[in-house]
Amino acid sequence: MLTTLGNVIKDAHASASAKLPAGLVLSLAAYGIHPQSFLRELIGTVIMIGFTFPAGKWIGADSLPVAWACHAIGVILADKIGGGYHVNPAVSTTMYVLGEVDYNECYARIAGAMAGGILSFPFYLMVTDATGLTPLGGPDFSPEISVDAFISECVATCLAGGILSFPFYLMVTDATGLTPLGGPDFSPEISVDAFISECVATCLLLLAIFILNWEMHFGKFHYYIKQFLTALAIRSLIEFFPTAGPALNPMLGTAWAIFATGKIPDDPAHFFVYWVGCCLGGFIAALLYAIYAGKEICGKKLPIGPFKKPKVSSDKKKK
Repeated sequence: MLTTLGNVIKDAHASASAKLPAGLVLSLAAYGIHPQSFLRELIGTVIMIGFTFPAGKWIGADSLPVAWACHAIGVILADKIGGGYHVNPAVSTTMYVLGEVDYNECYARIAGAMAGGILSFPFYLMVTDATGLTPLGGPDFSPEISVDAFISECVATCLAGGILSFPFYLMVTDATGLTPLGGPDFSPEISVDAFISECVATCLLLLAIFILNWEMHFGKFHYYIKQFLTALAIRSLIEFFPTAGPALNPMLGTAWAIFATGKIPDDPAHFFVYWVGCCLGGFIAALLYAIYAGKEICGKKLPIGPFKKPKVSSDKKKK
């Protein structure tokens, strides 16, 4: 009985996975962990992409100021309509590190954002196909390895007997106990550059979010000024850190890759750049802010800080 039920579930999962975008079933599976947060992130992501990605594509294609203004308005409207959300796994993990959300909420928010991103790009492609508008793009980077260098090294090595040499000398070192021979190695530097770009840009984005949301207040129009400055920060980082797209958001990097290729990325460099890079940048931002404000990191008090001056109450000021 249990075996039959297991096979039915397995077949249903395989059928759904074959018909739905890659990764969607896996993302939807997290709905029950924290339904409200999951839905908020899913809906918020669809709204965010729809309101911010058209800047420079549908509106302001020939005018940078118009594109920036459109992006700023999109950020404000998306946040206002969506009711507040993270729509960014790097933001969610950073808030978890700072103790602002628990593990289940963090997990559900990441899964909801991924589901929203995976659904958004095919949906907006249908919109552009139906309306004739310019298709929306997404973050991407290409770890380019020189084809000429590859061919040159391959031919030269074959002619020199290199294919036979290294296995032969490995047997020699195994038999004699000598140190195995090494060889030249190649690391596509663009992956490292993209990693650093995403890490630094995400760190700066999170610091801007902390300062604008927790350290500053702009009076009666605080929300709109804060959101406008957030949009300005995002747009500036997009312009100054273009190496990996940029994404400044693991969800956008992976959701776009799934849409562009039809499968979950299998290149470790993708996750190194967009997930490790962005989340590390968020962690560094959280660490810096915790030192300044005296907050805990992963539930632990830091040995240094705070440097933030405590607020003086109105009663003490009068005295």
